[in-house]
Amino acid sequence: MGFEDEVRELVKMCPVGRQTLLFSATMTPRVDALVALSLRKPIRVLADPLYDMAGKLSQEFIRIRPGKEDDREAMLMALVTRSFTGGGVLIFAIHKKTAHRLAILLAMAGLSAAELHGNLSQRQRLQALEDFREGKVDYLVVSGGHAAS
Repeated sequence: MGFEDEVRELVKMCPVGRQTLLFSATMTPRVDALVALSLRKPIRVLADPLYDMAGKLSQEFIRIRPGKEDDREAMLMALVTRSFTGGGVLIFAIHKKTAHRLAILLAMAGLSAAELHGNLSQRQRLQALEDFREGKVDYLVVSGGHAAS
């Protein structure tokens, strides 16, 4: 896993009577190994019957070389206009402000996009998800919810 020793050390430092919760969008063998390492008598709760969706998921991670961070938005725009044009594309941003900015940039480029972050009302979030699911927008820009920009 790459961090097994660290997890073991943390588990040793925790009280025996602790409650530990582990959330994962996908249950891979690596996540199962983490469960075995840190949980006793785990109970698995599935929140969505579409749990096998990950098998259909295609992920791309783009490495930005040191010193090129200022080109991040230009690189993203090049990728979405050249490589990721079929719709159903999720773009993850670290901050809410960044997600909002990227959604604006995509719209300015004539691309259909919605944003999903904590500054939106529940109604707006649900609408963004529905529009993405129904194919009304090709790109959904999602933030991790950090308040800072």
